[in-house]
Amino acid sequence: MSPKYESDMTQKEKRAQELQKIKSLKGKKRVEYLWTYYRSFLLILLVFVFMICLIVPIIQNIQRNPVLTLALVDANLEADTESLEQKILNYLDTSGKHDEVVIDTTATSSGNYVKLATLLLAESDTDAVICNSDTYEFCKQKDCFIDWQKLLGNDYSDYEMYMTDGVIDLSKIPAWQEENYTLYEPVYLGVLQKTEHPETVLLFLEYLTQ
Repeated sequence: MSPKYESDMTQKEKRAQELQKIKSLKGKKRVEYLWTYYRSFLLILLVFVFMICLIVPIIQNIQRNPVLTLALVDANLEADTESLEQKILNYLDTSGKHDEVVIDTTATSSGNYVKLATLLLAESDTDAVICNSDTYEFCKQKDCFIDWQKLLGNDYSDYEMYMTDGVIDLSKIPAWQEENYTLYEPVYLGVLQKTEHPETVLLFLEYLTQ
């Protein structure tokens, strides 16, 4: 049987032949061939992939719905805060598919309060700060926190055993201490004036002391 000329082939046969040729090439030769004859297609494909990689995180961030955001200052980075996030979320028993609890462990008190100041800004989603006494005083001087007596109301006396100088001290709560989320004492919990989730912060406290 005489070989078919390319001009006699159907488009399907031409594509099959081209695919076979590409498969027969190995390594560098295949790359060079594709770059020579399919450069435009490859560039379009790269742009498409880049756009997908750019858009997907944006969409995911838009869909996120933090129901509680805690800034954990000077966190013990070996502690499993991701597990704690999930446990708190389960306790809150939220129904939203994209609801989440966020524990931000990036802030430190090592003389640089830039990150901490950012967390306290109105644009930040942070609801409460967990920190040492010096950091708590820094924030308190800026009138960042809601007074615990005002926040707890009639339940204030139920939590006095977990307080130091009228402030919730997580180091007095066994569930917190057992997991070593922080390596200092006292561990103050301050609820920010700007929070939109004060009830959720109280549920977090309820979870720890149940």
